[in-house]
Amino acid sequence: MKLGVIIKVILLALPIFVLIYVFLFRDHFSPGNSIGGGSYDLMKMYTSLGASVYLFLYHILLLITKGKEHKYLFIAAFLTLVITVILTIKSF
Repeated sequence: MKLGVIIKVILLALPIFVLIYVFLFRDHFSPGNSIGGGSYDLMKMYTSLGASVYLFLYHILLLITKGKEHKYLFIAAFLTLVITVILTIKSF
């Protein structure tokens, strides 16, 4: 495997790991602050919005840098972008 492909895979996996941490594990380690018995956490919304922007730019850079040569990476980036957009819309 070429070094460029490894770097692209790591850059694709980075927002996935951040989203997994924020949406699945963060509440178990540090529950949100509650005021009056309730809690409204904006971190999920901002994290998913930031990951969506990151993946959108990553997708554009794949297109610019001949991402069609790595069609599986391109498909994985597209599916991750779709899932992240769904998470962002759901968290609003």
